[in-house]
Amino acid sequence: MNELLTKLGAHFQALERDLHFVEHRLNAEFSSSTAHSDATNPLHLIERLKKMREEIPALKHRTEHVLRAKQELVGTTQADLISSLHELEALHGRLRLDTEESEGPTPRDLLRTVEGLLAQWKEQQRALEDEDPV
Repeated sequence: MNELLTKLGAHFQALERDLHFVEHRLNAEFSSSTAHSDATNPLHLIERLKKMREEIPALKHRTEHVLRAKQELVGTTQADLISSLHELEALHGRLRLDTEESEGPTPRDLLRTVEGLLAQWKEQQRALEDEDPV
């Protein structure tokens, strides 16, 4: 029995040496600059994929932060525009200008345009969020 275990151990050691030899040969082939460029080197590609997987959460966090900042800016801008519209309407009323006779867009027309643009922007943001696979 001892003899059988010794033979089995020697056999596994030989297999292990063979596997190490194959591993070193493959590493040498993959690492050689004459066989593969850095762009097609499988080891470099695997390392880059691992690095990218590690970077994705941080990138996602940053893009979410930028999106929140953009949404905040849009909200603030919308509030400012509406406030400005009300001031323009108040001025318009004080000056007693007749909107039907005046040429050009009225403050209400400007507000409708801004609201339309804002609705388009929000729709684009929803579409982008729906496309986000992460």
